[in-house]
Amino acid sequence: MSRRLTALLLCAAALLGGALAEGLTVNIKNPPNNCVEGCNDAVGEVSFSDMDANLTYYGMRCTSIMFSTSLALCSKTYCTPYQQQKGWEKIGGYCSEYGEVQLPPMETLLSAMDENNVTRDVDVIANMGVVYNNTILVDQASWMAGFKTENAWTQEMINHHAFGWYVYILLGATVLVGGMNRLFGLFVQRYATSTEGYSPEAASAPPANNSKKSRWYTLYRKHIEVPAMFGYKHSQAAGWGWLSVPTRIQGIFIFAYVALNVIFTCVGYDIFYDNMYWYGEKDVQIARYLADRTGIMAFYNLPLLWCLAGRNDVILWLTGWSYTSLNLLHRWVSRVTVVQAIIHSVAYTWLERDYLAEEMKERYWVTGVVATILMSLMIPLSVRPFRERFYEIFLLLHIVFALASLVMLWYHVYIFEGEYDPFIWASVAVWALDRFVRVCRVLILTRRALSRSGTNTVATLSTGGGASDRGLIRLSIETSLKITPKPGEYYFLYTPFSLKPWENHPFTLASWRVNDRSTTTLDFLVAPLSGATKRWQKKILRKGERSTSMRLLLEGPYGSSHPVEMYDRVLFIAGGSGITSALPYLHKLRQIAAQVPEPITREITLVWIVKDRTYAADVLAHELKDFIQDATSHGLALKIKMFVTREDGATPQAVINTLSYGSSGNVGDESESTSQTSDSASGPVSDSGPVTGSSQSSPEPKSIGVMEKQPPSGSGSDLELDLSYKHNGVIKTSKSSALTIIPGRPIIKDVLDEAVSQLVGGEKLAVSACGPAKMMDDTRRAVCDIYGNGEGQVHGRTVEYFEELFSW
Repeated sequence: MSRRLTALLLCAAALLGGALAEGLTVNIKNPPNNCVEGCNDAVGEVSFSDMDANLTYYGMRCTSIMFSTSLALCSKTYCTPYQQQKGWEKIGGYCSEYGEVQLPPMETLLSAMDENNVTRDVDVIANMGVVYNNTILVDQASWMAGFKTENAWTQEMINHHAFGWYVYILLGATVLVGGMNRLFGLFVQRYATSTEGYSPEAASAPPANNSKKSRWYTLYRKHIEVPAMFGYKHSQAAGWGWLSVPTRIQGIFIFAYVALNVIFTCVGYDIFYDNMYWYGEKDVQIARYLADRTGIMAFYNLPLLWCLAGRNDVILWLTGWSYTSLNLLHRWVSRVTVVQAIIHSVAYTWLERDYLAEEMKERYWVTGVVATILMSLMIPLSVRPFRERFYEIFLLLHIVFALASLVMLWYHVYIFEGEYDPFIWASVAVWALDRFVRVCRVLILTRRALSRSGTNTVATLSTGGGASDRGLIRLSIETSLKITPKPGEYYFLYTPFSLKPWENHPFTLASWRVNDRSTTTLDFLVAPLSGATKRWQKKILRKGERSTSMRLLLEGPYGSSHPVEMYDRVLFIAGGSGITSALPYLHKLRQIAAQVPEPITREITLVWIVKDRTYAADVLAHELKDFIQDATSHGLALKIKMFVTREDGATPQAVINTLSYGSSGNVGDESESTSQTSDSASGPVSDSGPVTGSSQSSPEPKSIGVMEKQPPSGSGSDLELDLSYKHNGVIKTSKSSALTIIPGRPIIKDVLDEAVSQLVGGEKLAVSACGPAKMMDDTRRAVCDIYGNGEGQVHGRTVEYFEELFSW
C-alpha cells in the first residue's frame, strides 16, 4: 500500500513540477524589442501638439502622428532591422491592448514623414515636458538612457525569477544529496555487516578503523551528520524556549537557504541617475526593485512552504528524513517568506505614500495588505511554547490563516492576468494532494470501521495499581486488509463519531500480529493525559470492565524503520513513554531470532529511565514479559536496566512489589502466583549495579554513573533480577537475561561507554534513543564524543545512532 501511495506522490509531483515550469519560463537575456522601447521611453519624455489629452496613455501616444513618426525615426536610426520588427510589434501590442487603437506600420509612417520638418539631436533630458509641433529625432545619449532603462528593467525581471529558480535548484540539490546520503547509509550498513547471519570470525576480526576513508567518515559523522548546529541542544528548545536548533547537517541547508534568499534580495540591481522611469530618484528605484524582488521570491517560496508542511511528502520518501526535520525546514521557509512579504508591503507602501487613500480602494491593494497581516500573524502564533501548550488552537488558526492567505494572494495578483497563478495553484495542489492521500490511507486501512457495526478496536485499561484514574490504555486495532508493519512507524488515530471527528494524534506502533482472516492487528500503548486520550479513558471506565470496543480510524503508516537487526549489539535508551519506540524493534528482533538460526544481533540492552513505578511495572508485566520469555528461549542475550527517578518510595523492591497487581503481573510464568514472581525474581543486591549476560570474551564493562544520590544501604540501590520463563511446560531460569533496577537517573555517556566497552573485534553497535528532550540531547552528544581515533573512541561505522523523535 505504501509503495502505491509513494508512486502516486511521485507522479503527482512530476505533473505538478511540469505544470509549474511550463507557466514560469525565464528569459536569460534581454529581448530584442528593448531597442525600440528605449526609443519609446526617450520620445515619451517630451510632448507633441497633436496629442489628445482625453485619450488613455497609449491612446494619446499611438494616435499622435508626430509621436509615432518620432518613434519610427528613432528606431530606424539606432536599431537593427530585427530589433525594429520585434520592437514595433511590442509597441503595437500596447496600443491595441491598452489604448484600443492601431499603430500604423513603421514603413507607412516613415514614408509619409516630411524630412525637412524634423528637429534633430534633441536632448530630451534637458527638454523634459517641452511641447513640439513636428517630428523629432532624439540624440544618441537620450536614446541610450531609454535603452539602458529598458535593459535594466528587463534584467531586474530576469533576476527576480532566476533567483527564485535558484531556490528550487538548491532544494533539488539538497534532495539529491539527501537521497544519495540515504543510499550511502544503506550501503555502509550492508558493507559493514553481513546479512547472512552471525559470524564468529567476522565478530572477532579487528575493526578496520585506520583507513583514510574510515577516518574521513568518522570525522563526517562526528562533526557534520550527528551533532547539533551549535552547542549540544537539538531536541531541547533554545532561545528562552522559542526556537528549535537544527542538527549540523540540517543547519547547513537552512543556512544556505537563508543566505541565498538574503543575498538574492540584496544584489543584482542596476541603479543609475538617468533612468527614464524614475529620473534622478535612486531611492525610488531601489524601493521599487526591492519590492518586486521580495514579492516575486515570496511567491517562489510558497509551493516549497506548502510542500514541507504536509505529511505525505515525496521529499520524505526520497531522503528518508523525518517529518520533524521537514517541519523544521518548513518553519524556516515560512519565516523567510513572511519577511519577504513584509518588505514587499513596506516598500510599496512607501512608494505609494502620497496615494494611500486611493490605493486602499483597489482590490489588489487591500487583499495584499490582508495577506501580509495573516502571514505575519502565523509566525508568533506558531512559536514552540504556543504550539506545545495550545496545539489544537494553533492547528486550527494555522489552517484557516494559511488558506485565507492563498485566497487573498490570488486576488492580489489578479491584475497580472495569470502570470503568478501557477504558484497559487501549485500550493493548492500540494495541500489538496496531501489531504487526498490522507483520506486514501484512512479508507484503505480502516474503512470497515465506518460501517454501522464496524467496531475495529479493543481498548483495555490496565489496573494501574488499583487506582481508577491510573493505568495505561492498550489499543488493539484491526485493519481492513493485511499489511506488514515495520518498527519506527507511527499512525494518526481519529475518533470518527466523536464531537471532534477531525481531531487526530500520532501514536507509535508498539507491536502487531497477522490474523487468519487476512487482516492485521496493530497494538498501541497510550498513557492517558488529556484531550482525546482522557476521553478514551473515561469511556473505558464507564463500562466498568476496564475494556471496551471502539471505532478508531488509522492514518498511516508514517515514519521510517531503522535496520537495528543488522548490528551485533543493540542499545535502546528510552525515557518514560519513549519505551513505545523500542517495543516494535524488540518485537522485530524477537521474530528474527525465532526464524533465523544464527541472527546477527546477539545482545540487546534496554536502558529505561522512568519516574512512575506503576507505569514501569505495567509495561514489564505485559509487553516486556512476552519479549523476555521469547528472546531468552531463542538465544538472545537481554539486559534491561531500569532507572526509577523522582517518585517517592520508588525503590527497586517497590517496583517489584508493584508487579503483583493484576492476574498478568507475573513476569515469568503466567500460571504462577505473583508472590512466586517476586520470590523468583529476587536476586543479589549489589552496590555497583551488576550486569549479567555479557559475553565471556568481552572486557569488564564500565560502571554507569547515576546523577542522583543513591539511597541508603538496605534499600536495594541495585537489584538484579533473574527472570524465569516457561518453555515446553518446564519453568526455566534465564541466565542470559537480567533486569537491573536502579534509583536515580543515569549518565548517558557512561551508558554508551559501557556498551562500547563490550564490543569485541569488528562488532557493530546500534544506538536507538527516544524520550525527553534533554535525554535525547545527552545521547546525541555522547555518540558524538565516542567517535574518534583516541582511547575509548570508535570509528564512524562501529556505532550508528538512530533517533526516534517526533515533534510538531
